[in-house]
Amino acid sequence: MTLRLRVICGFVIVAVGILVACLQITSVLRDTHAAGRAVGDKWAPANTAADQLLAHLVDQETGERGYVITGNNGFLTPYTEGRKAAAQDLARVRALVGDEPMIASDLTAVDDQWQRWLSEVAEPEIGAVQAGNVNRSQQLVENELGQTLFDGLRTKVAALQTGISLQTAQQENRQNAAIARLDRAFLATLVVGGIMAVLFLFFVQLWVMRPLFALQDQLRRAAAGAYRDPIEQRGPPELREVAGDVESLRMRLVRELEQSENVRQALEQRGPVVLGLSDRLSLADTPPIAGLRIASALHAAEGVVAGDLLDVVQIGERHVAVVIADVSGHGAVAGLEAVTLKHVIGTALRLGKDPAAALDVAVDHVRLDERFATCAIVVIDVATGELTYANAGHLPPLIVPDGNRRAAKVEPAQLRQLEPTGPLLSVLSRGWEVGRERLLPGEVLLLVTDGLIEARSPAREEFGVEGLCEALSRATIRDVDTTVTALTAAAHAYADNYSRDDVTVLAVMRDMSTAPSPSASLDDAGSDLRPQQRIDLDDPVEHSTRPPRDD
Repeated sequence: MTLRLRVICGFVIVAVGILVACLQITSVLRDTHAAGRAVGDKWAPANTAADQLLAHLVDQETGERGYVITGNNGFLTPYTEGRKAAAQDLARVRALVGDEPMIASDLTAVDDQWQRWLSEVAEPEIGAVQAGNVNRSQQLVENELGQTLFDGLRTKVAALQTGISLQTAQQENRQNAAIARLDRAFLATLVVGGIMAVLFLFFVQLWVMRPLFALQDQLRRAAAGAYRDPIEQRGPPELREVAGDVESLRMRLVRELEQSENVRQALEQRGPVVLGLSDRLSLADTPPIAGLRIASALHAAEGVVAGDLLDVVQIGERHVAVVIADVSGHGAVAGLEAVTLKHVIGTALRLGKDPAAALDVAVDHVRLDERFATCAIVVIDVATGELTYANAGHLPPLIVPDGNRRAAKVEPAQLRQLEPTGPLLSVLSRGWEVGRERLLPGEVLLLVTDGLIEARSPAREEFGVEGLCEALSRATIRDVDTTVTALTAAAHAYADNYSRDDVTVLAVMRDMSTAPSPSASLDDAGSDLRPQQRIDLDDPVEHSTRPPRDD
C-alpha cells in the first residue's frame, strides 16, 4: 500500500471518528439543553405558581371567615385579592404545564373544588352577612361543609404540587444524566483521540521516519566521502522513489566528478595557454609609443578570456592604429576567434592596408560562420592628429573635449563620434568606407564596447552615454589613466550585474612632448596602401607588434 493511500485511509478513519464524536456530543448537548430549559422555563415556574396558588386560597378562606365572624369589611380585601390572584395562578400553571395529562387532571380537580367552595360556602356566608341575616350566617358558619370543602381543596392543591415536583425532579434527573453522558462522551473522545494519536505516531515512525532516517544516514555517509556506495531503497513506494532519484543523482554526480577531475587535469596542463590567450586580447605588454599616451581595461564576463579585443599597431614612424572589437558570445571559444581577428587585422594594417581594406581582409580570413563581430579601427597620425577610421557596426568611438581648455562638465553634445562606416563583420558583410577626423592636443579618443554602455542598474536603466559623461565630469584630471579608471569604476558601481558582458575601454591622447615632427618621413608600411598585396598569415614576421625595418 502506498504512503499516500495509507495517509488517506488514516485521514478517513480520523474524520469518521471525529464526526461520530461530534454527533454524539451534539446529541448529548441538545438533551442537556432541553432538560435545562424544561426545568428553568417550565417546571420551576409552575412549582412556584402552585405554591402561590395555595397561599392565595388560604388568604381567601381567612378573609371570608374574618368577615363572617366580625362583619368588618376590611376582611373582604384579602378575600377579593386572593380570589383574583388564585385565578391568575391557575392560569399560569395551566399555561406552563397544562399539556401534561396528570397535571391537567389535577388542575381541573383544584379548579372544580375551588369553585364549589366559592359557590357553596364563601359566597352564601358573605351574602348572609351583607343582608343582615345574622342567624343565617351563624348557621352557615357552624355548618362543617365549609371546612370540609376547603380541606378537600388543600388536598387537591397538594396533589397538584406533588405532581409538579415529581415532574421537576424527573427533568432535573434527565439533565444530570445528560451532563453525565456528556462527560463520558468527552472522556471517550479524549481516550480514543489519544489512542489514535499514539497509533499515528507509531505508523509514522514505522512507515516514514525510520526509512527517512535510513536514507538520511546514507546521504550523510555519501557526503562524508562514501559517495560510491549505492543508496538502498526502503519504505513505502514514495520514499523508495525518492531513494531511487537520489541514487540516480549520486551516479550522475559520480560521473560529473570523474569528468571534473579530467577537466581539472586538462586545465592544469592548459592553464598557461588560457592565460596567454587573455594576454593576447589585452594591451598588457604593449610598449610605450612615441607621441601617444594610451590606457586600457578589459574585464571578461566569464573567467579570464573575453570576446572583446584591443590592439595597438605601429605603422611606420608617424602612424599608429588602435583597434577595438567585440565578438559575439563569451568565454574561450569567443576568445579564440577574437585572437584570430586581432592577428588578421594587425597583419593587414602592418602591410599598409587602410582601415576599410583591413576589415575586408578580416572577413576573408576569419571564420564567422556562427558568429558576428563589431570592430572599429582608427589610424592616428601622431604628428598632426589626423584620424583615418573605419567602423564595422561598433559603438562610435568618441572624442572627448580637452578638460583643461573647457569646463570640467562634459555634455553628450560636446562629444564627437566616429559613426559606423559600414555593416558589422559577418560572412555576408562587405563595403566599408573610410572616414576622417582630427584629434587635437588634450582631447581623448575613447573606444568602448557595449558591455560598458549597456550596464544596467537594479531599475533596469542603462549606464549609457549620459553615465559616461557624468563619470568623466567627476574626474579631477582628464587623462587616459583617470578616464579609464573613472569609467570602469562608475559602471561597476552603477550596474546590477557587472559581469553580464565583457567590458572593454581604450583611451588615447596625443603626447606632444614625444610626438615626431610633422616633416618626418614615413616608412613604407605607413605610406604605401597596397590593396592587391596578398597577406600570408603564416609568415612569422606578421606576428610581431612592430613592422619589419627596411634595410
